[in-house]
Amino acid sequence: MSIKSILCVFSGERHDLNALGTAFAIRQECRARLRILHIAAPPILAAETLGIGGYGFAAYGGGTAVEVLERDARELHDEALRLSREWAEKNGLGLEVEDIPPGAKGGRDAVVFRTRIGSPAECLNAEGRTVDLIVAGFNNQADGDQETIRAGLYQTGRPLLLLPRTPGAVLSDTGFPDTVALAWDGSLSAGRAMRDALPFLLRAKDVYVLVAEEDGKYPAQGHQSDVMGYLESHGIFPECLHMPQGGGVGSRLLEKSAGLGAGLLVMGAYGRGHVGEALLGGATRYVLQHSRIPLLLSH
Repeated sequence: MSIKSILCVFSGERHDLNALGTAFAIRQECRARLRILHIAAPPILAAETLGIGGYGFAAYGGGTAVEVLERDARELHDEALRLSREWAEKNGLGLEVEDIPPGAKGGRDAVVFRTRIGSPAECLNAEGRTVDLIVAGFNNQADGDQETIRAGLYQTGRPLLLLPRTPGAVLSDTGFPDTVALAWDGSLSAGRAMRDALPFLLRAKDVYVLVAEEDGKYPAQGHQSDVMGYLESHGIFPECLHMPQGGGVGSRLLEKSAGLGAGLLVMGAYGRGHVGEALLGGATRYVLQHSRIPLLLSH
């Protein structure tokens, strides 16, 4: 399997440069198309409302608060565009800037910069279903906003490669790490994550399947052997490691991944559904709040 189309969600903030750099590295390694998506939140009005390209003021209040929000959004948009163009030039690529209405056909250049105005759910619903991989940054803090992550997982059906704000938390110069940890619990989302991670697993030197004891038992032994057989059929020969009970699953996954020197943790996200995980303090929520290494999540 190969990655031929990438969507990078880029806010324009410096802490999201990990995601932008990794997206460019994977594009280079896979010769993939890269689309950089800048999401601007309302009350900014979409360009088609005014019949002009880019941002514009509109007569819906015109008060100080609106003007400040508009100015801040313009500045962040301009910085996102500037940094995207800078990275494209570093990689010897051109950058096509698009401002298109929803549903319009995008360009076919190697790197495209596109702005959409709305919530992450609205924007990723339109943008995320026609790519192989979505790359984004995430705020690995207890109070971190996860709206973009949930929108990507629930609205697109595509894997999310998430880069933490930790300085230098990029996968590698090629975008593919040498060591990958794969969390396995027998769930549907874990199965999707394993399949979606094949491009990364195939390029890794070392792959570890992490199986956690939960509620006094491990996933069925048959499931574990089938996982190993599936990966071996793709030319991947992992080592299976069992993690005994003791602390939450999320904390054990991160501790074991760090001990193995993993550059990427692959796992199914919100296996019980987002509400269920929130009530039960699930592994997904813990990992998103504490991980200092990149994550590949599928739902």
